Amino acid sequence: MALDQAVDSLSIRDGNIPVKVKQEQLHEGSFRRNRDVLGRGSYSTVFSATHVSSGSLVALKEISLQWICNPAVKDQLKHEINVHRRLRHPHIVRMFSYYFSHESLVIVMELCVKGSIRDKLDRDGPFKEARASRYVRQTARAIQYLHANRIAHRDIKLENILLDNNGVAKLADFGWSTLTGESSRKTVCGTLDYLSPEMLAGSHTSKTDVWSLGVGLVEMITGSPPFFNISEQETVRNIKEAQPSLPTTLSLELKSLILEMLQKDPDQRISIDDVLANPWVNHDKRQ
Repeated sequence: MALDQAVDSLSIRDGNIPVKVKQEQLHEGSFRRNRDVLGRGSYSTVFSATHVSSGSLVALKEISLQWICNPAVKDQLKHEINVHRRLRHPHIVRMFSYYFSHESLVIVMELCVKGSIRDKLDRDGPFKEARASRYVRQTARAIQYLHANRIAHRDIKLENILLDNNGVAKLADFGWSTLTGESSRKTVCGTLDYLSPEMLAGSHTSKTDVWSLGVGLVEMITGSPPFFNISEQETVRNIKEAQPSLPTTLSLELKSLILEMLQKDPDQRISIDDVLANPWVNHDKRQ
């Protein structure tokens, strides 16, 4: 079962020497799965694995062929692969290649061994401002790169921001991404707590990503998204109408940034360039 615009080769490293493996040479025996299941999605499971001939560690995103028989899922996967394969940025998880086994489509990606920011938040509790600032800065750099290439991610959330071995944040999961202004992908998508008012209305601009990053920032600092309610209907109302309730312990600079990122009107919301120029985001630029 072919997908359009296949990736030509897998670029890995054998020691310090780059190794190119052509896509047609990849198969189930090319990798040895480790015991770790890194994550599960609605139709995928992500494993850590070792490339047998080089010993390089990778992540394998496995999607059952039963799901790919669904035309909507197949189209989304084709889109995800064709967007992700082109991206080259230090704060975006690298996609190397893909192949088919007897039962699955397997996407080969960079391994981020420390899991997601969501995992870290669940383990450690709310972050101090310095740590949150670093993660926001690194993620915003990835978003800035996407926006410069006319791509809106549309599913920014803590589960989709991964941490590599050095604790550097890297953006993942491009299944809902779209070219800004692309009329064929105006559907409501993403996770409810992170949806912008304009996304709820069935529209979007690149500033939808700024809103979602702002929601993630509040969650990093407080432990919960700013508009959450046990009732989905109330959550939607909060997103459209309510102002975020922020702890009094937050710095004035952080409060101001959050309010600018969570402006209901996207025309009044700051851009990702503005986020990266903000003094709070640049408090510690060592990373």
